[in-house]
Amino acid sequence: MNYPYFNPTPGRLPLVALLPNLGSEAPEDHVCSYMDYISINCAIMSMSVSKITTGINTAKDNNIRTILAHNHFNPEASRTLDQQLKYCQDTVNAHTKNTGLAGYWVGAFPQVNMEVENIEKFPEKIYDCDNGKSVFTMIPAHTAERSYTPNDYTDFIKEVQNKMKPAVWIADSIPYNIIEGWVGIRHKEFLNSLETFAMLSRYTLRPFWASVKCGPDNELLPYPTSGQMLYHALSALAYGAKGIIFNNFRQKIKSDVPLAPLDYDGFETEQLDDVKKVIERIKKFEQIFLSSQMMQIAHTGRKDLPSNQSALNDVPLTERTEDSSILYRKFLSPIGPLYKISCTGRGVLISHLCWKPNDPESSKDNTESSKDNTETTNDNNEPKNDVEDYLMIVNHDTDKKQTVTLSFSPYFKIEQVKSAKVNESIENDEIIITQSGSDTKIILDPGDCAIFRWK
Repeated sequence: MNYPYFNPTPGRLPLVALLPNLGSEAPEDHVCSYMDYISINCAIMSMSVSKITTGINTAKDNNIRTILAHNHFNPEASRTLDQQLKYCQDTVNAHTKNTGLAGYWVGAFPQVNMEVENIEKFPEKIYDCDNGKSVFTMIPAHTAERSYTPNDYTDFIKEVQNKMKPAVWIADSIPYNIIEGWVGIRHKEFLNSLETFAMLSRYTLRPFWASVKCGPDNELLPYPTSGQMLYHALSALAYGAKGIIFNNFRQKIKSDVPLAPLDYDGFETEQLDDVKKVIERIKKFEQIFLSSQMMQIAHTGRKDLPSNQSALNDVPLTERTEDSSILYRKFLSPIGPLYKISCTGRGVLISHLCWKPNDPESSKDNTESSKDNTETTNDNNEPKNDVEDYLMIVNHDTDKKQTVTLSFSPYFKIEQVKSAKVNESIENDEIIITQSGSDTKIILDPGDCAIFRWK
């Protein structure tokens, strides 16, 4: 049994800024204003006990919900476990009724081969005091440089699941090499991580989030571009992620070189616009990302794929038969309605997302859709389909545009999604497919995506 998951931003996809420890200060109003400006709707914040109320209220005034981080929520070497748990209890009880508080962050994530008995006591204590919010913690990804063996990592994940019962899995893997820049060196490890957390999400019936690094850890490391951040976020969403954390959102140290979208004093750097572009793109399809389930994943072009996948390139569909009462699809695609797909560059990620209009998390709430939800048959007195199928195509290349040629089966109605924003009707452009099949060409910007709907 897991602890319950509560979306910290009900009806919206969590777009979360991870802020550094503010010490004895609360987040300044201008910091929260910048976050609101780029549509960040939640922030993980740590500050002194005396500033917590001020910090939560300042964020709330700027339409930002707070996930509270504090050293009281972790084991502390200078105190006994009972003392630290008492501090944890007092901190939670003091703020649980604040409507701007959305959850709690146990920041000291467990490591492989590390005992977690003490760490697990803190989620237990928090839920005892406040069972209406979730506890969040980052889970380290299985990446090459950490030298975890597969068995070690599998056992570690089982231990975290059995003892900490996480309400949500949060993956910290990044798809680029932090020394040589964004050259795809860690692409396989990144996709393996997404596979792992997508599997965990389905197995444990708990969502997973992805942590996207939007600033380097020091002056010697490359700064991620908007294409790199976009690829990271959209790939995670294609795998079914239900939240995005923007890590390194504010500089931890004073520096003449901008290391984050907000500098040490909390003012914007030129990198803030890159994050804004990423968030704007995510929000364009937010309604689909919010309540869809990933059904199937495929890739083209690349060789550095997870061991259970091979590149899907120009694969024709297979014939199907006809029945007197049901017209079967004459062609069966390896994924969705695709007949063929080819690319001019590094290839693409292809995801089949299944979206449920009746899902409580979906905000497609208008008179027409409400009416549809009450009907059980269509005009031909046939059962209505209560799900919608989407095909998401993500550009593997984070530096260059890529032309993708798609051939769809003529036995489907295909539409390209123009917009699927929360609280707005989904806008589509129909694609005309002839009986003999016809090609559809799209140009994807670096790291960007296109989404199609089929019936």
